[in-house]
Amino acid sequence: MAINSTTNEKTESEKEGISPRLWKPWKISDSGLKFLAIQESGIENGTFYDKKHKKKYPVTNGFILTCYLDQRDLPTIGMGHLVKPSDKISIGDSIPLEKAQEFASNDLASIEEKVNCGVKVPLHQYEYDSLVSIGYNCGTNGISKLLESINTKKYSEIPSAIEKYRAKGNSRRRKQEASLFFSGEYNANH
Repeated sequence: MAINSTTNEKTESEKEGISPRLWKPWKISDSGLKFLAIQESGIENGTFYDKKHKKKYPVTNGFILTCYLDQRDLPTIGMGHLVKPSDKISIGDSIPLEKAQEFASNDLASIEEKVNCGVKVPLHQYEYDSLVSIGYNCGTNGISKLLESINTKKYSEIPSAIEKYRAKGNSRRRKQEASLFFSGEYNANH
């Protein structure tokens, strides 16, 4: 038996007006993944030049599809995926774009979980994508204070906090992530 009732009380969303922001669970969008991949490689399509090792690698949709040594001399592929022995990939080996995207999805899982657990307020998809990009760059422990700031619901203050957040050596990236958070514009071009 269904029971219908009415109430004079307004829901929180009615009191505050309907927000176009979404509640969790969130998942990085295709645009967010592409933005992040370009942040990592520095280019959407073309050639990544490794200055330290003086080598060139092709880039597709922001992903470096050839295994190379990163700046710490660790084998890396795709969107900064650190190659493990279980990956069975050697320096110079290439992988298809789909495999690079699979690595990225797996590598992002802990970051996405951290953002989903840490954020207690609704977000636009692009705001979430911005936070995942920062988390991927800073690590799961590196974004805790920023997530606390998000929970104040002072959305207009967040972009300036992002620009200052752990920005040493990453000021351009933080500006782009702040712009994404504020405007929804996925511009990661260097």
